[in-house]
Amino acid sequence: MTRKQQAPPRQTAEQTPSQPPKQTPKTPHPALTLRHTLRGHMGSVFKMALSPDGRTLASPSQDSTVRLWAVASGRCLQTLAHQEAVVCVGWSTDGATLATGADDNKVYLWDAATGQRMRMLAGHGDMVNDIAWSPDGTCLAFCSEEDQTIRLWEAGSERVLRELRGHTGSVASIAWSPDGRRLCSGAWDGTVKLWNAETGEAIRTLQGYERTVWSAAWSPNGHYIASGSSGKTVRIRDADTGQEQYVLEGHTADVVSVSFLDDGRLLASLDYDGAVIFWRTDTWAEALRLEKIGEVHDLISNLAVHPTLPVMAAPGPSDSEINLWALDFARLRGAEAATSSVFYVNAKAVLLGESGVGKSGLGIRMAERKFRKTESTHGAQFWHFPTEQLPGLPANVQAELTLWDLAGQPEYRLTHQLFLDDTDAALLLFDCSDAADPFRGVPYWAKALKKHAPEAKKLLVSARCDVSPVTVHEQEINRTLAEYGLDRYFTTCAHTGAGVEALFAHLMEAIAWEQLPRTSTPKLFQVIREFLLEQKQKIVDRKPGQTDRQASKVDLHPGDVGLHPGDGNPLSSTGSLLSMAAIRTASEERFTERAIKPEELDTVVSLLQSRGLVYRLEPRPGVAWILLRPELINQYGASIIQAARNHPDGIGAVAERDVLTGAIVFTGFERLPRAEEAIVLESTAELLIRHDLCFREMGYLVFPSQINVARPAPDNSASTTNALKGAFAHPTGPPSPLPDAIPRRSAKTPLFLQGTQLPKNW
Repeated sequence: MTRKQQAPPRQTAEQTPSQPPKQTPKTPHPALTLRHTLRGHMGSVFKMALSPDGRTLASPSQDSTVRLWAVASGRCLQTLAHQEAVVCVGWSTDGATLATGADDNKVYLWDAATGQRMRMLAGHGDMVNDIAWSPDGTCLAFCSEEDQTIRLWEAGSERVLRELRGHTGSVASIAWSPDGRRLCSGAWDGTVKLWNAETGEAIRTLQGYERTVWSAAWSPNGHYIASGSSGKTVRIRDADTGQEQYVLEGHTADVVSVSFLDDGRLLASLDYDGAVIFWRTDTWAEALRLEKIGEVHDLISNLAVHPTLPVMAAPGPSDSEINLWALDFARLRGAEAATSSVFYVNAKAVLLGESGVGKSGLGIRMAERKFRKTESTHGAQFWHFPTEQLPGLPANVQAELTLWDLAGQPEYRLTHQLFLDDTDAALLLFDCSDAADPFRGVPYWAKALKKHAPEAKKLLVSARCDVSPVTVHEQEINRTLAEYGLDRYFTTCAHTGAGVEALFAHLMEAIAWEQLPRTSTPKLFQVIREFLLEQKQKIVDRKPGQTDRQASKVDLHPGDVGLHPGDGNPLSSTGSLLSMAAIRTASEERFTERAIKPEELDTVVSLLQSRGLVYRLEPRPGVAWILLRPELINQYGASIIQAARNHPDGIGAVAERDVLTGAIVFTGFERLPRAEEAIVLESTAELLIRHDLCFREMGYLVFPSQINVARPAPDNSASTTNALKGAFAHPTGPPSPLPDAIPRRSAKTPLFLQGTQLPKNW
């Protein structure tokens, strides 16, 4: 990624005093006063920084210059010329030296008073993304775009002290702890790393972010690390333990900048759409939201704030302009937010065990307080429900439990490990009547939990004591508890309810609710979220034999459904699929303060999807559906793959028309009504293609991993050798390993597979 500016001529380092720029009197809130709009750059402005005394602003730009501005007057004091676009700047702790990072892979040190270049530091393999001086001024840290490293330089020389390696993506942001002993870094690999600055060793890796972490900041007291990411949230972590304390929702675009101000009493965050939110750090509630503070041109734009002084530099009316704001901290802390914040915590519990041990029956009894006969689960299903007020949580914090039932068939084991992260409690079910191997599956899941959720509470449960009396000796149960680190053993019966209340009560007590991260979300977000969760609950509450469309009364929009012959009219109601328009209409009936913006609705859906509660389907451009049962993607996808595996000729393919019309075998789950199923099948097929699990050829979906044909004798004829010619062309290169040759097939075999021989190097 380059930020070179070709049009404007380069300038020399010289004194360039200018007239105070014209001011724009408009102010978004009484707590902010616009002091100056700074004009002079000929290209986009990137990561700015205020000097330690708050009197000078340094602004790097795509126009290959850095300008130094007097905060009081708004005049340009210096223009520092570079050969390439300048991305970031950093002030030494005494304010005498300015470091600048450029697109030419170098860092330059400048005398801030004279504008003279003092030194050049080289060594990175790509553009410098961020610069940070150590609190004692003896060390300079900077990170690069592509080489995924952080280098620590001795400030008084050109000597590299240490090189920090460990990220698997470009490092976007770095920050020192107030005591100078540690650094934190956010990267494109979706992690924040904590480093020992003295040894260069990684102390801890903080995960759980959505894609790129664009910005990270250390609180002045050293207790917290704040980070902003492409997940549209701000996350607050305990700097010592790495434990997530708060998740701050409210942004509707990537959060590109986070900064502490007012001596740590406030946190400011900027997103890619130009919205700024101020948060109180005593409650982590939203204090003030500014919908559009300026034009954010790049994901490396930022807010430049002073840790104690009431001044802030922000993007201006255009991407080459800067607005200087005076802040009223007292008003900001006391500002009444336009939308009040709602706090909640969510715990995740999983039901694990082999197929047939009673997981689904137990889950239904715990979640619905009743017994319902079920078949074995294929894929996953879950229940989401609020709980009573719990000890250890403030009265204003809502508590929720999500209970996951993960299918026990061996073919699902690998994919289910993806769902174990962030598990707070696990119920490991076993067949208590199996004399040969009663604890079958328990060692596997205990090991998986140790890897993916080591802090989770683990309970051993026999769930069908009415039909499978306990025959395992108590000593063997105790040995299993000790060997696999399980906390306690329970016997239950989903049919009669015996033991379920005691199990559920212990589960709720075992979860460390007070330690779970608390999510601060705007009232609007909570309204949309509650509506979608209510619709999910209606599916759970429906009577046996009742279809999804009988379980809900939310109207579909006729234009949103692609009809198929024999379908009749579009569904008048839906249980598993909702259009975005229907969600907006229903939410606006509950939230009457203003109209809901499309990006707000999109954000709530993406946040729920990141937690596995819904799934956004986009079968075609401009058409979006929200699937309330995301486990159906797994179940329908497994059926499509099974159909390809079962092709009579072993070619690992299934006719796409058969998939889209539902003319394949579906087992193990209740199918959707036809109109809904058509949408889910189309979306699932596109998803399988997008993730390179299959490719589309001659009307077939071809799954290379499912091809299972005998290897014939080589055919040396030129016609068969050249017949393939791209038949197995794959979106990202060669597919998974395939047999060296595919024999001649009947006329029903797809054209691209008839009489062809695959190259031997495949």
